[in-house]
This record gives sequence, structure tokens and C-alpha cells, in this order.
Amino acid sequence: MIYEGIILQRNHDLAEVCLLQRRKNRYVFLPERVMELIRPGMRILFMGQEDTESAELYIAAGGHP
Repeated sequence: MIYEGIILQRNHDLAEVCLLQRRKNRYVFLPERVMELIRPGMRILFMGQEDTESAELYIAAGGHP
């Protein structure tokens, strides 16, 4: 399933994401090279299972909402 969210905070390989469709916060595991690109406030689209694990990440738009 594909989810849309906003990055709230991040550290090594874990990002806290606010899911817009479900109005919940979830933690998403991301590759280190992706973590270097994202910043809090960025909107993202990512594929996951049951909105807890990400398989891939796509940056939809940068900047702050």
C-alpha cells in the first residue's frame, strides 16, 4: 500500500512520520542515503505494509508545509 506523510523527526535509520490519511504517527525504517536527503516538514510517499514497515520511499515534495 502507498502512504503519504510528513516527516516529523529523524535519526540514524528511523523517521517519525505523520500519516495524512490516518492522522497517526508511525516510525519508518529508511536507508541511510535517504535519511541524508529528508528533513522534518517534508512530505513523502512511501510503500509499506500495515503502515509500519517501509519497502521503498519516494520524496513527493520538499520544503515545509
